[in-house]
Amino acid sequence: MKTYVRDEQTGSVFELKPEERSDTALAIISILYLLLMLAFFFWQLFDVWIKKYSLAH
Repeated sequence: MKTYVRDEQTGSVFELKPEERSDTALAIISILYLLLMLAFFFWQLFDVWIKKYSLAH
C-alpha cells in the first residue's frame, strides 16, 4: 500500500518511501564520525590552551 502526503506550502503530492537499512546504518556512522571529530577538535583546542602541543611533538 502506497502512502502519499501533500506539502501544505506548495500543494504538491509526494509518495512516501521508507528508509532502507543501509540508509540508517550510514546515518549512524555519520553521526559517530561527526561526534568523534568534534571531540578531537575540542581536545586539540584544550591541548593548545594548556600549551602541551601533543601532536606537534
